[in-house]
Amino acid sequence: MEMRQIVLVSALLIVLVIGVPSVYAETAYQSGFKHGVADGKCAQTAGCSDYYITQPGTGFAFHTRDFIAGFVDGYCSVVWPPIMKAASDAGLDADEASFSCREGPSSAKW
Repeated sequence: MEMRQIVLVSALLIVLVIGVPSVYAETAYQSGFKHGVADGKCAQTAGCSDYYITQPGTGFAFHTRDFIAGFVDGYCSVVWPPIMKAASDAGLDADEASFSCREGPSSAKW
């Protein structure tokens, strides 16, 4: 391979390495949703206290509104099935993240 081809292939590889991760980057909402689902599953496990959202530096105050909306939607999708919506409420009442599934993401407080 001549030097010109090596430089061209190297430049192409650098562009791909830099550009590809941004294509697959998840949004703040998606990240929040995934954390919410995980915390919702934890809430349904007896004795589980390993909530992401209550760990130091991870409460709602450290996240965007989009993350919070995703978290609440994800959490509530696991712990508050649609059939139960009329009967009761669910949510967290922690200092770091307080919300109501009945009221949705707009109820989030910290």
